[in-house]
Amino acid sequence: MQQSTREMEDQYKSILNNVVTSGSWDDPKTGNPWVPNKAIILDPVLKVIEDMEGELGEQKELNTNIMGSHTQAIEKCNTDRDAALNGNVLTLKNTMVSARNAHSECRGQEDTAITSMETQCKKFDDLKKCDHEQDWFAALAEGESGTGTLDAVVKQAVSCKSGIGATSTKAVECDGKQDSFKGAFCDYASELQDTCDAHNDCYTAQTSNWDAASNTITQLEKEQKIIFRMMQRIRCYLSLLFGAEAGVKVPTQSDIDACVSQNHEAKADAELSIEYGEKAPVGTCYGAIAVNDEKVDHRPGSTEWQAAELNGLSDHGKLNANSAC
Repeated sequence: MQQSTREMEDQYKSILNNVVTSGSWDDPKTGNPWVPNKAIILDPVLKVIEDMEGELGEQKELNTNIMGSHTQAIEKCNTDRDAALNGNVLTLKNTMVSARNAHSECRGQEDTAITSMETQCKKFDDLKKCDHEQDWFAALAEGESGTGTLDAVVKQAVSCKSGIGATSTKAVECDGKQDSFKGAFCDYASELQDTCDAHNDCYTAQTSNWDAASNTITQLEKEQKIIFRMMQRIRCYLSLLFGAEAGVKVPTQSDIDACVSQNHEAKADAELSIEYGEKAPVGTCYGAIAVNDEKVDHRPGSTEWQAAELNGLSDHGKLNANSAC
């Protein structure tokens, strides 16, 4: 189109130059008028120009829609990510947080049970249980009780044993809650990573498409505006020929120069500027709903996860293994 328009511009400029150069509307060799016939030549050419301008307008709308589609595709990447973060990921996060709190609370109760057990068992250990005479042992059958008696020793032994049993039961319960917490965290971390990886792939692909389309359409827009400006100069030449054909005014070199000097940039910008839109920013994913700044590389099995998630819960060496997902 650009080449055809340039040839058309050159042809009509040449017609006018020939008219001006000859100094007459009549061909000196044939006596025929130089000026083209309005109905046969000028009107059809004007119609072609109008059709081409219309085509340029359609291309502008098409390219604007293409950029709009790419812009929406990027926005959809972010929308899908946000929906997942506020849907499945958030649900799993809440489950994980609940499991974390349950485990922490249980380990606190276990510490209390261990302290109580150690206190009771130390009391038993501190009692004198040997080097007694026969009467001290026989006193148990006679029902003697109180400080220093065998009955007191037996009762303290029962308290120690009861503490050991309670602590063992609580340890099993808390180990189970630690496993539940670890499993919930693994589920959360896995879903979060899948969501963020999917968003990264989507965003990378769609922004690349946006850039490629923008680069191509920017060049097209530049070329289309060049064509449009040439068409406006052709319109100027045609107006001179229309005027001459009607006997209104004989064109002069200054008229031709005035047509040539027109750049029509403002009109081309107003008619053919593309609406590119903007690429939505990537936003955040891994840290968007983080609790204690969890990231997908911060998960069971790592020393970082052990330090962050189990810190302060390791008294008495009671934690089970920090195994990986």
